Amino acid sequence: MSAGSRPHGYSTPRPVNAKTWSNPPWSLKSSADAGTGRQKAHRCTSARHPNRAIEQLSPESHCTIMLLDEEHRRYLSIASGPSLPPAYLEALNHLEIGPEVGACGSAAFRNEPIVIDNIATDSRFASARDFILSHGLRSCWSQPIRDSRNTVLGTFATYRRKVASPRPAELRMTRVAAQLAAMRSNASGRRRAFERRSSG
Repeated sequence: MSAGSRPHGYSTPRPVNAKTWSNPPWSLKSSADAGTGRQKAHRCTSARHPNRAIEQLSPESHCTIMLLDEEHRRYLSIASGPSLPPAYLEALNHLEIGPEVGACGSAAFRNEPIVIDNIATDSRFASARDFILSHGLRSCWSQPIRDSRNTVLGTFATYRRKVASPRPAELRMTRVAAQLAAMRSNASGRRRAFERRSSG
């Protein structure tokens, strides 16, 4: 399969509402780190773009944020993935979740972290393996984004261009990033609900 082809199971892209991502004052850094302008800038970046913050801390990483559709709760759509090729993001968009659907589809369906250290040999990537490998991606781990009731809102994933398993510290960073994404999604949902009530 060529890099421009859409693998089986990958459907027509549907754009994510830009309002999903607001700008709350949370950070991957602790409050004790606040001080210099550079530290404050890093905290701001972490809050607004947790995937970019992870990529800054771990330059080998390529991160995505995907959101589960609210109506059917069956499809993941890309919310952010600036360091990955547009063709890959387009194919990944509107991904139907399932128990054996890559890292993100499986994580969202099972509501548990999924670690795939070798995409080339893992059966969960079988239907799209050649397409993914053509973009140089070799490993991936995905963390569910959950609300306060443990309901899945989406996924936060980290890709590497080599066969690799995440270290404990990297898994912790992924969990924190997923929590930040959940806070942003919840804040945006409350804002949209207020706007609907106000206009009703």
